[in-house]
Amino acid sequence: MNDNFSVKDRKDVKEELAAALDKIEWTEFTSLNGEKFEVGFLEDEVNSDRNRPSNKAVSKEASWKVHWPCPSRGDTMSPMEDFTCIEKWSLEFDTTALSVYKHILRIKNIWENYTYHFIDETKDSYKLSCHRKGWHYVRYNSKKPTIIEVKYK
Repeated sequence: MNDNFSVKDRKDVKEELAAALDKIEWTEFTSLNGEKFEVGFLEDEVNSDRNRPSNKAVSKEASWKVHWPCPSRGDTMSPMEDFTCIEKWSLEFDTTALSVYKHILRIKNIWENYTYHFIDETKDSYKLSCHRKGWHYVRYNSKKPTIIEVKYK
């Protein structure tokens, strides 16, 4: 579900992201199309012990069609949350002064050991491996940054 931002919501998200980005440990990778991107997470983030159902029986890669334009955010709903284990997401412009990336995707997953591939409208793919619950971040550049598909395993 996409969330239309009010001016106050937009300001709150920007402030929250700015505070988090200074504390994230980033690692650089190369996308499917050969473009550099970074993934990161907050080292000191505390995970809640949520006993949520999960479809961990998925042993093969599966996918979910989405429409996540920049800027937007949302909470995933069942059945998507049940299968992908993504609870919340946002896609924003990366406005940090030193960043060479234009877009930042963040997801909050509710299950460990999932690997995601986020595909944008250019069909480029950004891989994110989540070994813990909580917020994870992907910074990337794209002429068409809207995320149109989430592949997961």
